[in-house]
Amino acid sequence: MLIMYMKKLVCLMLALVFICNISIAAVVSDNDGAAFITKAEFDSLKNTFQAQLNEINTQIDTKIDNAVAAYITGAKQDKQSDLTSILNKINQGFVDSKTLDWPKSQKGSYYKYFINLGMMAGPWYIQSCQSQIQYLTGDINNPKWKTVGSSSGYGIYYYGTKTTDGYYVMTNYTNSMSYSSLMGVWTTAGGGFNASTTGISLQNKTYTNADNVAFANSNDTWTFTLGGTSQTINVTKSFGIDDTFIVPTLNYVTGNQLIRDDDSNNVDDDVYFLEASNLNVPGQTLVDATTDHLGYEIRKWESGNDTGTTLVSWTTTTNTNTKLRLYHHKYTTIKRNQILNDAATKAASVNVFYYNGLPIFKNIDKKGKVELKLKFSNSSGRQTVFRIKKSAFDNQALPTTGYSTTYNPDNLMIANNGATVTINIPEVAAGETWWIKARPLGNNDMTKPTFITTSQIKLTYE
Repeated sequence: MLIMYMKKLVCLMLALVFICNISIAAVVSDNDGAAFITKAEFDSLKNTFQAQLNEINTQIDTKIDNAVAAYITGAKQDKQSDLTSILNKINQGFVDSKTLDWPKSQKGSYYKYFINLGMMAGPWYIQSCQSQIQYLTGDINNPKWKTVGSSSGYGIYYYGTKTTDGYYVMTNYTNSMSYSSLMGVWTTAGGGFNASTTGISLQNKTYTNADNVAFANSNDTWTFTLGGTSQTINVTKSFGIDDTFIVPTLNYVTGNQLIRDDDSNNVDDDVYFLEASNLNVPGQTLVDATTDHLGYEIRKWESGNDTGTTLVSWTTTTNTNTKLRLYHHKYTTIKRNQILNDAATKAASVNVFYYNGLPIFKNIDKKGKVELKLKFSNSSGRQTVFRIKKSAFDNQALPTTGYSTTYNPDNLMIANNGATVTINIPEVAAGETWWIKARPLGNNDMTKPTFITTSQIKLTYE
């Protein structure tokens, strides 16, 4: 209405000016014939004025319409903003797997140990003879490491750090084998040991680690008795663990349920987690290792040379009351769903677990509606089902049927490989973070991930 009034006002002013000019021209002396115009000339002037007035009106209309359109366009731009994509920053793929690239954890039944405790003495009461005793693993005069179990019995520990709020960040995992060893020998030029095959006794001794803060070497003793004569040998003992560190794939999340270690029970087995600060700290789980045998012999010397004559041949016994302790790592028992997706957690500034899906964006502006464009890429061309909502997902598998092409928070949707899907979210509150969970169809392994990126996240204010 205001525009119409303005148009009429402008026209009225122009008409008054024109009429005044005509009046001035007509009010003249009767003798001045040139001051008068004919009716035809007046009509012509009037028509010219009307044409000019119409042109002015058209120009005014155009200018007003353009100004109004520019104002409306500017007002729309002021009420729209592009939200930052957290999803693109994380750049992680979705897979259909219950275990991800994480093995089943176990304490381990594969270990090795080494013992070589010995003595030599001579001559005894028969001139130029030597007595020898060895308590060892391996062959006579050839001690060897003894391995128990097989490589499938490696200890497997998830390795990483614990967060201040009680969750865990995994960096890799270990294939771990415990070991311990004893080494010691005593020799003397004088003796008096009886060559009798009786009267042999060994110290009933269990060797343990020197302390509980590190796997290390330390000294200890071992005592034996032969023919009524005892001797103590100083030995060096060592305890430790051979670790092989393996880096799993940590840039995939699951659209399935993250629980199962094997297909038979479908339950979440315990995970043994090794904190980095405890890497060299022995655990409390101990294994006793015992030696293969005790062996001894008495050999004859002549003129300082070993003639090879054996007075008492090598004899073995099953007396195995000397033991070594083997130590597993000091671990913490946790569940897989306590392991944080570290990259996503840092990108979103909120705890993200590997079953939560991934955050897409956070609305840091005003309440409004969002137009979201998602691009789906699957390395094997598979379709992907997905769901979007305004909170992280629980540890439940997405269905693989019953999907829709229309968005609402309860709908399961589907996308073809290479497709860009537009989602219109009718209301997003300020401060809300929106999430996506996706599951490739047709496989349940790690080899066919779907990567999802955003090409637009446009917020429009009310």
